[in-house]
Amino acid sequence: MIVCTNCRKEMVCCRTGVLVLFGTSHGYAGDEFECPECGNKTIDTNASPYQVPPLQVEAARESGRLREMP
Repeated sequence: MIVCTNCRKEMVCCRTGVLVLFGTSHGYAGDEFECPECGNKTIDTNASPYQVPPLQVEAARESGRLREMP
């Protein structure tokens, strides 16, 4: 269970298969969760990064499933 830190409500999954990209090639698969009360969002990823081919990054970007981290 993932709980919102703002309002203490259980968050619900709003998107699966999100690619979280750190740098240019290390990605983490995850799911995006949203609080039904306040709209706060978070992404829960697995702990194992994998090399992401450039074509997969572009496909994720086009589909809106890419989250790039600084």
